[in-house]
Amino acid sequence: MKIAYVHDWLVYPWWAEKVFFDIVENKMKEVFDKTKNNIKEEKIFTNFYNTNYKNPTNIPIEAVISSNKIQNYYRNLMPFFPIITKILSKKIEKYNPDVVAISSFAIWKNIDINCNKILYLHSPMQYIWSHYDEYVIRFPWLKQLVYKFSSKYLRTWDKKYTDFDKMYFNSSYTKQLFNDIYNKNSNWKIVHPLVKIPKFKKIDIYKKYKIDSKYYIYVWRLVKFVKHVDKIIEIFNKTWKQLIIVWDGPDEKYLKNIAKKNIKFLGYIQDNQDDYWNLLQNSTALVNLTKESFWIVNYQAWKIWTKIISLNHGAINDIPWEKILIKKFEDFEKVIWK
Repeated sequence: MKIAYVHDWLVYPWWAEKVFFDIVENKMKEVFDKTKNNIKEEKIFTNFYNTNYKNPTNIPIEAVISSNKIQNYYRNLMPFFPIITKILSKKIEKYNPDVVAISSFAIWKNIDINCNKILYLHSPMQYIWSHYDEYVIRFPWLKQLVYKFSSKYLRTWDKKYTDFDKMYFNSSYTKQLFNDIYNKNSNWKIVHPLVKIPKFKKIDIYKKYKIDSKYYIYVWRLVKFVKHVDKIIEIFNKTWKQLIIVWDGPDEKYLKNIAKKNIKFLGYIQDNQDDYWNLLQNSTALVNLTKESFWIVNYQAWKIWTKIISLNHGAINDIPWEKILIKKFEDFEKVIWK
């Protein structure tokens, strides 16, 4: 049997990519179990591949565009996603696999190929559906016009691809989004991403990072829109309670400029480091004001008994552990003041 693994793009080693390689490496057997199939040949296909991206497997990768600078412009190619997807579909057809295992949070749900297709859906394409309003307001007027126009025909294109031989959702929220957007009543299974907590060494993070014994923590990309890190910072600026920010991102410079001294930026710390787990476990609470179809950090916090403060939106309700759910940003400010 030949299998083609497909993911939207391999540009950064982020959470969706981690889940994708868990599928490829057969750690998520509920999605695809190699032990039950006689796999003779494997190949990974993606639209955009950052050649600096370290492939954790020995499986070859084929992409439409490969570059060590693709991370600077790949999202600007959104109007051309149907064409790019068609090109890669042809590449996969030429490979002639028996099974295509798709991991999609954007466009690879829309693969155009006749064979056995398995889909693991992280989210319907956020840019044109659930997060459209948040994206459109951040663009200058000319780019906004292009975005509005391209989103309209991308929605029509996206709605054509809803049938798969097997399908899995990463959360109940994603499943509901799929049913609402595509007017379906899918009964396919929810399979949460694999979240394992490593054995980590206890370290004195207070001394190492010179932080207070009581602090809140934010972990994810540093962007103003969607993640709302600017709003989180504004609220902590008012309260003067300590906020620790772990990660980096395109708006890092701006966010550092608006932050007061009670907010510390620790940079990118991988979740295979002892520092990461000690910082997360010892925090008063993890702060999450984003609308995510699944956020692995939430599950990491849950598994080490860390409280979560979150918008009552997205996949947060899949987590049974203690959490404070808020409906609007003003409610978040009240929680922090307590």
